[in-house]
Amino acid sequence: MKRNDQFLICRTQTFYAVGLIVAVSLLGDYLVSRNHEKHALKAIFDNSTHFLIGGISWLIVCINTSFLQNHIECLFQILLCAVIASIIDVDHFISARSLSLKDATILKERPFLHCSTVPVVICACLFYLGSYWRIVIWKKISLIVFIAFSSHHIRDATRRGLWFAPIGSTAPIPYPVYIVLNCVIPFVICCVYIANIPSTQVKYQIINL
Repeated sequence: MKRNDQFLICRTQTFYAVGLIVAVSLLGDYLVSRNHEKHALKAIFDNSTHFLIGGISWLIVCINTSFLQNHIECLFQILLCAVIASIIDVDHFISARSLSLKDATILKERPFLHCSTVPVVICACLFYLGSYWRIVIWKKISLIVFIAFSSHHIRDATRRGLWFAPIGSTAPIPYPVYIVLNCVIPFVICCVYIANIPSTQVKYQIINL
């Protein structure tokens, strides 16, 4: 009975978290479009949306793997994912070599942290080294970074596609596909985590929606 109750609670929490991703995405993009000519408000709404989607995405991972036994640690990792997802946009200012919001938003080319090759290579290497040397924290960090970058890049890809240097860019991602991908990726990461973390170090219960 207790196990069934826990399963129901986790499934309910997961349902709400996925709903939050959808709601935040729709509301955030609506606010960005409504303030298109107000650069400061647009930047705030855009970055806040990246922040919330990244954090909620890792929350889904936490719920469905139960590997974060300490609530403080859980909140820290959710916050870390959210911060990384939002701080990616700092490369606009680095590429513009200016602290001016106007200069940062009129770049002719996409800045370096918006190249999807970067997180894929870094996360793959970090995860491999963590597996090879059996350093669990490296694998955790690689997954956090991957979710943060993927949620950010996929959202941006609705306008300009995904950029995989030196190959090139994909076509823009249809809006419904972007929503679905950001809802599905956390569950893919759950499976990767469960398959690669020793059972003695993690107690989990995967949720089948």
